[in-house]
Amino acid sequence: MADSLPGSSWQSNYLSTPLSASYNDMEFIDCNNGIAAGGAGITVTNDGGNTWIDRASPVLAALFANITHLSFVNPTKVYFTTSIGNIYRSANQGVNLSPVFAEPLGGQVNDIAWQGNDSLWAVGYSSFSVPSASRQGKVYRSFNNAATWDTIPVGPVGTLSFTPRAMDFPTRSIGYICGNRNYVYKTTDAGATWTDVSPFPALTPQLTYTAIQALNKDTIFVVGNGFPRRQFTAPQMVAQPGQIYWRYTYHRGWQPEWYFNA
Repeated sequence: MADSLPGSSWQSNYLSTPLSASYNDMEFIDCNNGIAAGGAGITVTNDGGNTWIDRASPVLAALFANITHLSFVNPTKVYFTTSIGNIYRSANQGVNLSPVFAEPLGGQVNDIAWQGNDSLWAVGYSSFSVPSASRQGKVYRSFNNAATWDTIPVGPVGTLSFTPRAMDFPTRSIGYICGNRNYVYKTTDAGATWTDVSPFPALTPQLTYTAIQALNKDTIFVVGNGFPRRQFTAPQMVAQPGQIYWRYTYHRGWQPEWYFNA
């Protein structure tokens, strides 16, 4: 664990709770309450990272589940997505986990977003038990606090299917998802339909976008990686009426590439 005050260098207490812990995601809902999670591990702080509490889940460990993402709704209510296609909710910072969704065909859920008290969206894909000709990216959504869910297919079907990695909803109607094969999709109807708004022209080799943040409904950042990559500056795309354009920044080798639309 490491932290930094604004303008100062990073300081680490070299804490790992337990010693075998490894993490895929971390989120703070305020200056005191935060969680790091990965594998079956859930590690919680209530004092801004000075001390950490081990709340590893024996249920997830028994299922060989890997926590892929977490999202705070308030200081006690948290959602966890997993590699086995399940979404769990905790009302007490990971002390107890309640399953609220299971991908019908197995597979993996990679991210979750929420708006208000009852609207949830998640992204994932079906397991390899699904024939390759039938594979497709998935968006799962609920408008009744996870009591029931709809499944919305996204992107191409088959061997060139899209694997969603991350999502963000700046409003209840507008959301974005990103993943492999250079893809970024946008919805303006709360996830019922999705439009391909990927950076154009497409990059070669293809990028896998692993994180996305929407500052507002019109400005988003995505980050990904592709190898090999030579550093260069691409011409700025000219916006056409009704179209999205992207600005590109490239970095050498394994460094991330960032894009945003304006």
